[in-house]
Amino acid sequence: MTAKKAEVEHKKPGPKGYPWDEWLKAGRKLVLKRPRDFGCKPHGFAQQARTAATKRGIKVAVKVGESEVRLEVSG
Repeated sequence: MTAKKAEVEHKKPGPKGYPWDEWLKAGRKLVLKRPRDFGCKPHGFAQQARTAATKRGIKVAVKVGESEVRLEVSG
């Protein structure tokens, strides 16, 4: 299965939090960068991504860099 690299709407969280439903669509590969997309430390944001995926019954691979988090959503 080939996943398409998706364009990401770059927004920091508002009153409703991060746009997880948009970010965690099946087949997406995302590179989310600090401070453009999130304000906390990358390891903390990666854990939030894992938790958001688990709550939605979605599998996600997470790679943490110095100032970015890469997500690959598989379902």
